[in-house]
Amino acid sequence: MTNVAIHSAHKKIFATPEHFAGIVAGEFVSKKFLLKLIDFCEWEHDFEEELAAVTSPKILGALAEKNISAINFSELR
Repeated sequence: MTNVAIHSAHKKIFATPEHFAGIVAGEFVSKKFLLKLIDFCEWEHDFEEELAAVTSPKILGALAEKNISAINFSELR
């Protein structure tokens, strides 16, 4: 799926990193598609834990100390 998503993103003139684990192209993110993907891959992913990690005050503080900011793909150009 990632190759398809990257190809779709590039067609729409989005920059993408060389190494990526996740979903790049927004049109692939639907409840129906994700449920099929999870069933197909027997994917075990804890989205709540991931959200807690990336919104953690400790993590956000560490990023700020290093002057690291979160960006989206359109800012990679």
